[in-house]
Amino acid sequence: MAHGRPTPQPARIDLAAAARLLDAIAEPDGDTGLTDAPPGYAITGRLGRGASGEVFLANHLGSDRPVAIKLMHRTVSDAKATRRVWRELELLQQLRSPHTPLVVDYGIFKGRPFIATEVVEGRPLAEHLAAAPRDTTAARRDRARLLAEICDAAG
Repeated sequence: MAHGRPTPQPARIDLAAAARLLDAIAEPDGDTGLTDAPPGYAITGRLGRGASGEVFLANHLGSDRPVAIKLMHRTVSDAKATRRVWRELELLQQLRSPHTPLVVDYGIFKGRPFIATEVVEGRPLAEHLAAAPRDTTAARRDRARLLAEICDAAG
């Protein structure tokens, strides 16, 4: 004890509880599947999954126009997370670039925010950067070009 206070002990981590938490975050929500979609859309495939949600390829019913639907996980459907989604929506609507999709719809589906955008063909930026050589002049030019395009899109 120093100065009458107990010495702090390191926190004990319940590894089983931590593993359950990580599993809950990492696993898909289950009922989203590839058949459940916001009204007016038919899911045709899954494009990807991230920390905040899943992105599905879908067709807009009536026009048969392909769209990408980002549906948030249940774990990020609280008020704070919903505000972040709407902020993402605002930012996405401000960007103008051939590499940035236009927002075509948004809302709440089964208590979870979603954003529907046009589909932009191409591979993810992270995949592109991982495949590119890192220490060549051409690689540095390519990264600078990509950064310039991102800055141009942001205005």
